[in-house]
This record gives sequence, structure tokens and C-alpha cells, in this order.
Amino acid sequence: SPVIARVLQIAYESLVYQGLYFCVLFALMGDRRHLRDMFWLFLVAAIMTSTIVLLLPAFGPFKALGTAPPGSFLVDAELLKNGVKSFALMKLAGVVDFPSFHTTMALAYVWGFRKAGPVFWPLAVLNLLMMAAVPWYGGHYLMDMVAGGAVMLASLAVVKLAPRLKFSPAQPQAAYS
Repeated sequence: SPVIARVLQIAYESLVYQGLYFCVLFALMGDRRHLRDMFWLFLVAAIMTSTIVLLLPAFGPFKALGTAPPGSFLVDAELLKNGVKSFALMKLAGVVDFPSFHTTMALAYVWGFRKAGPVFWPLAVLNLLMMAAVPWYGGHYLMDMVAGGAVMLASLAVVKLAPRLKFSPAQPQAAYS
């Protein structure tokens, strides 16, 4: 259905907009601790995902099925698989790989927005739709999504357990202004 396809595409493309909305919303709510936790969660997850991609580059179903859309990530992924570690940044199409960063962030947003009051439920639904869109718009296998979930849980554990990353009320407020 074209309507379902469009809804899934919008959900998939909402990743960056949700991050911006999160920052604005929790800044307005004055919840610095939650902003800080989400910042570290995003950073740790991005580092983990990027490291795994470098160590285990893969092509995904677009390559296996020959269904890659024009201008897709496959050229960049093939270069990465062949050992090329530098790219022309302005020409980079992105690398869809194992694990799925969209899955990681969809779960992170559900965790992050849990304290957002009434906007939590619509955003939770949006993120479930984002995860449903990952195989079609992201070109991921189910295993990529499972690994993305594992990255989110591992990142959350790092953020919650690493004492230097946690907000400490003993620190002066001026450090967060």
C-alpha cells in the first residue's frame, strides 16, 4: 500500500528530527540529567556501531537480492569491505550495515522519551514504526536489528554504570550552563 509505505518512510526518516525534538523538549523541561544521559547514550551507541561496522562490514539484503535503490550505500560498503578506510565525505551515501543504528536509536528514543509525559505514547508508536521500516528503507536483515538492540542495551549499561559519564549533583551547576 502506498499509504503504509509513506508512513514507514516518514518514520524511518524521523531519526534526526526526534533527536532535535528531544534536545529542545528536555531543555525546556530543565532536565539536564536526562539530556546528559541521552547525549552519552547516543555517543556510546554511535561509537559501538561504527566500530562494529569497521570490524564486520556486510552488504545486507539490498546486495544479496539486487534491489538497491539508485545512489544507495552499496558502493561505500564495497569500498569498506575491500579495506578502504577513507571516503570523500561530501559524496558519502552512508553505510547500512550490521548492526542497525536506526534500531539502536528507535529503542534509545523510547527509553529517552519515557519521561516526556503525554508525548511519550505517540513517539513510542513512531519508533515502533521506525523499527518496522528498517528492513525496507534501511536494507537490514533481522539479525542487524537484533544486534542494534544489543548495542542499545550495552550502551545504556555503559552510560548507567560509568561513574564519569553520570550527572553528579555534587558538581557545580555552572559546569552545565
